Amino acid sequence: MKKVILMIKISDDIKNMNWVHGFVCDIYGRMRTLTFPPKTLINEGERGIGIDGSSIKGFAEIEDSDILGIPELDKSIILPTRKEVLIPLQTHRADGSRLPTDPRNVIFNVEESLKSAGFVPHIRPEMEFFVFGKDEDPLNIHNPQGSMYFLPPSFDNIAEYRSELASTLRRIGIGVRYHHHENAYGQIEIELPFTEGALRTGDYILVHKYLSRMVARNYDFRVTYMPKPIPNEAGSGMHMHMYLENNGKNAFYDENDELGLSQTARYFIGGILEHIRSFTAITNPTVNSYKRLAGGLEAPAYIAWGNRNRSALLRVPAGKSNPDVEIRNPDPSANPYLAEAVIFASGLDGIKKKIEPPAPVEENIYHMSASKRKRQGIGKLPMNLGDAVEELQSDEVVKRALGPIYDVFVSIKQEEWYRFIGNTSPWEIERYFDV
Repeated sequence: MKKVILMIKISDDIKNMNWVHGFVCDIYGRMRTLTFPPKTLINEGERGIGIDGSSIKGFAEIEDSDILGIPELDKSIILPTRKEVLIPLQTHRADGSRLPTDPRNVIFNVEESLKSAGFVPHIRPEMEFFVFGKDEDPLNIHNPQGSMYFLPPSFDNIAEYRSELASTLRRIGIGVRYHHHENAYGQIEIELPFTEGALRTGDYILVHKYLSRMVARNYDFRVTYMPKPIPNEAGSGMHMHMYLENNGKNAFYDENDELGLSQTARYFIGGILEHIRSFTAITNPTVNSYKRLAGGLEAPAYIAWGNRNRSALLRVPAGKSNPDVEIRNPDPSANPYLAEAVIFASGLDGIKKKIEPPAPVEENIYHMSASKRKRQGIGKLPMNLGDAVEELQSDEVVKRALGPIYDVFVSIKQEEWYRFIGNTSPWEIERYFDV
């Protein structure tokens, strides 16, 4: 196989940095960094910087662990206040082939499939997360105010932090559509603008998480992307708005359709609804994810789509001339690259197979009786990680999208589930000790 060589041209901005953080993403969706001076890019960048793949969860076994990371300089993100730069590393095996167990390479492959079909993906993620003071215990927080949605800065003790983080994102070129206090105590939403390319969007999500924690240090805050840290409060999602571009135009738009949706958009929705139970383990990958999905409080757990209907799992927001599809079940504990990969692979499968979705649901699904939902064919997502992993193993489209990382993911998540169900919680002791 022909070895991949990328010519390294280093800008003066990068040459003047103190440090370069080359980053990859492990199977859990966590950024991992290798830090070196800019000179290393010149000396080793073209052939790739050596990495021990066996030390990054999911990448490689110890007997075949030598991988190469080639800096993607066109995706550099300069942190001027720290004189540091973040650069994603494109990982390769020694023979020059892309490392198939790298989540960034997984979405790269799916994005290539989209391009072969004539499409360019555009994604707008909504980043929800919690911020706590250093001594605050999420399990002991009592919130007498109820919903804190759109809490104004004069009542919001994390408003200054939120504004600084949003300003930092704008300065480094990621951009912010808006930000606000969310429903729960200490909960924030920062919505990023539409970005062309799923790989690039995944990078932005990872950098957002990185910066949210770096800025939090200045305030003595702790940040968590755990979906449901506070019992009986709303959980955090990572809703994704998306559309496909074809020949420079929004392929989801049809001016003659009453909802403004093209047939391509409807097939895309049909594909997602067809596969969504199977890929829930990817978009909602932790035991805690299902505390959000199964915990009421208008959790997006019902498999249906609607026009502007927030009780549906997929919705088409208002704005007929430039429509997008919002998928509402993913949460921020998901690996962003893998989540995008399974969503777009499912949507593309719907387009290729012409999978018609059911009729849109335009009433509040949360207020429907169970019998009415059954009559209308509205199912539910898996309600725990064990069931979700079992569903994942039944879908060949999702398996193909994940490639070799599928087996690693299933093994890790099965062990995680078995450890959870084998653990005895304080709640169980309190409730059952005297039975």
